[in-house]
Amino acid sequence: MIAPSIAPIRLVAIVPLAIALLYMTQADPTSYAAGFTLDSTADAADASPGDGVCAAADGKCTLRAAVQEANALPGPDTITVPAGAYFLAIPGRLEDAAATGDLDITEALTITGAGRDRTTVDGGALDRVFQTIGLAIPDFSAAIQGITIRNGDAGFSDGGGIFNGNRIALTLDDVAVVNNRAAEFGGGIQSNSFTSSLTITNSVISGNYADQGGAALNNLGIATVKDTEIIDNHAVLGAGAIDSDGGVSLELVKGTVVGNSGTLGTIRSGGELTVVESIVTDNTAAVGGGIFAGGSIGISQTVVARNTATFGEGGGIYFAGGGGVEKVIALSDSTVSGNTSAFEGGGIYTWTPGRVVISNSTVSGNEAGTSDTARENERRGGGVFALFGQLQLTNVTISGNQAPVGGGILNNESNDGVGFVGLKNTVVAANTNDDCSGSISSAGHNLSSDGSCGFTALSDLQNADPKLGPLADNGGPTETQALLSGSPAIDAADSAACPTTDQRGVGRPVDGNSDGIALCDIGSFEAPPGTTIPTPSPGPAVSPQPTPSTAPIELPAALPRTGRRQSTSSATPVAGPAAFAAAAGLVGVRALRKRPM
Repeated sequence: MIAPSIAPIRLVAIVPLAIALLYMTQADPTSYAAGFTLDSTADAADASPGDGVCAAADGKCTLRAAVQEANALPGPDTITVPAGAYFLAIPGRLEDAAATGDLDITEALTITGAGRDRTTVDGGALDRVFQTIGLAIPDFSAAIQGITIRNGDAGFSDGGGIFNGNRIALTLDDVAVVNNRAAEFGGGIQSNSFTSSLTITNSVISGNYADQGGAALNNLGIATVKDTEIIDNHAVLGAGAIDSDGGVSLELVKGTVVGNSGTLGTIRSGGELTVVESIVTDNTAAVGGGIFAGGSIGISQTVVARNTATFGEGGGIYFAGGGGVEKVIALSDSTVSGNTSAFEGGGIYTWTPGRVVISNSTVSGNEAGTSDTARENERRGGGVFALFGQLQLTNVTISGNQAPVGGGILNNESNDGVGFVGLKNTVVAANTNDDCSGSISSAGHNLSSDGSCGFTALSDLQNADPKLGPLADNGGPTETQALLSGSPAIDAADSAACPTTDQRGVGRPVDGNSDGIALCDIGSFEAPPGTTIPTPSPGPAVSPQPTPSTAPIELPAALPRTGRRQSTSSATPVAGPAAFAAAAGLVGVRALRKRPM
């Protein structure tokens, strides 16, 4: 009689549990996530995509088979690619299931190699190597790490090495993208939509080629590139390295961009561009040798050096765009040096009605007008050329630049609507063919080595030698020109207007002339304490002392007769300036600790 009562109780307990487990399994697709580890370097398709088993016809797990299985299964999957070289060998472009040609990724996936120096995926010029495809909504994320991606060829399309599709967030870490090509954009990488995002860290993008532009990377969305080397990429019509002209934003942090060539800049941006702690050197373009931009730019702690504009303006930086009162360029704590341009703006060329703000920076050794075909009125502004805009410089050093007209800085006056160029706490010195040309406004505390700037404020110094050292590593992330002993720029700036640190990151103000008052220095470099020792005011004349007699002194008879011992010292009393100099020799000058590069 007991048995019939037990079964209903068990049924009541088991059925809800089974329903709950079924619901949880259906509601959480990540429970299907799978992990595959390759055991073959061959290129073969999966025998049965979607069965959860990575196996080609021979039973081996290949890279292509693993990608096909990951695409067929819901949820974020992982593929582990051991050290070795993996060659794509199945031809067939324009196919989106990873069965032929490139490896198409259509689901959330992370592919991990043994390190970019140990694991290589070679496209064999059959197709691009990887493509992410947003076939469905919602978006998904993909990641590739520890792999070299090489020899991809997009044919008459974009993205020779990697194509990142719509609504996809792609992360590349410890990746090398080398020797890929595209007949259109993005020889190395194409991020294809304003809905796409791309993050690259600790990587190398080198030796890629594109006919149109963005030989290393063409970005149409949001891109962040950190701790990455972009070297020796080449484009025919666009940017030699990174083209983000149609992109939402591009951020380059601790990047090295060297030896690239193109037509419109090495880095090109039409949206928001941020460059921090980076090096942009030895690149070539027809216009904008280093950076070519038209949206908004923020550059800090960066070196833009030895770039060349072979057939136009802006050897280091070319900017054309913006408008109104908006700040379109903010350049700080940076060095623009040794750049050359065929026409105007050897270092910096700006053509904008917007605001250009340069602070705590050095513009040195740039040259404009190097082309023999350039007309005289196009060979101007060796350091800085400004057209239309509102250019504001604070604590800037502009030195050693050259051009046939306006070697240092030129405010263009040949067009209607001449812009405003204002200087504060700025050194303009030792430039060839005048420090300044055009209308220059002084907000005080500026120094020029000739009279061409027309500084009129009482605190300005004209026809003065700032006593600058050469461009050198004086500490900090960028090279600077130090103020040497005796420089009139030391403690001569407006401390209320100077930044809290100098270009190197050294705190301001400092008592550089040892007069007991800490004041900012003019220019981008703050001299250390005691750089200049003030000359004291002359003291009262010292009357000569009579030579002591060696004869016994006649004393009163009441006192015993004694003799005075003659001094054997040959020292001469020291007074006045010589005494100050001797004392100053005992005072140590604190040396600045060099910050490692």
